[in-house]
Amino acid sequence: MNLIAILDNSVLATFMDSGQMDLLDKSRIVFRFFLIPEKVKAEFLNVPPQFLATRQRFADSISIDYGFYRLCTTFDEIVLGILQTTKGIHEGEAQAIAQAQSVMSFYFLLTMKIAKTPLMKDSPHLRTMGTPTLVALLDVAGFLPNAVAVWQTIHQNHGFTYPQLKDAVKNAFLLLGIGHEKKLWQEKTSWKRIFGKPPKKKRLL
Repeated sequence: MNLIAILDNSVLATFMDSGQMDLLDKSRIVFRFFLIPEKVKAEFLNVPPQFLATRQRFADSISIDYGFYRLCTTFDEIVLGILQTTKGIHEGEAQAIAQAQSVMSFYFLLTMKIAKTPLMKDSPHLRTMGTPTLVALLDVAGFLPNAVAVWQTIHQNHGFTYPQLKDAVKNAFLLLGIGHEKKLWQEKTSWKRIFGKPPKKKRLL
């Protein structure tokens, strides 16, 4: 696979804080490498002293030219300027989008909030996929022998809804080039498999 993803701090923090950083490494089955913007790296390291040592070790392993985690330093200055004045978009997210635009490749930005910005809607070559997509990707590919426990941990630390679970599995099928296999779809989108009960139905007003 030649896909490249730009990671947002929310993704890094989610996997780091839940003790699941090895899941990012396993995603090599689809992604050639991950790009981490400088601002995202700074945000990732902006934590209380008791958590800094672990994060610093990871940050020190990030290289510019090689490895699975690479520091991204180029960005589209015009795009960055627009995003810096966009309400609800913080500096790390703004730099991530601006860097994806600069490279002009088919990137996957692993954060969901930025998908709602007008600039992203006008950028069909950029796709946004959240943390659950990475878990679904590995689950569908058979790389998670303890899939239920991983899903529960991610839900506890990150949170996701039933529609987001289905969307994540749909994205995983797309990334892995899998057609709509009904039995596999039903298994991997089963809320009961993960939590032991079906999802709550919305009450009609």
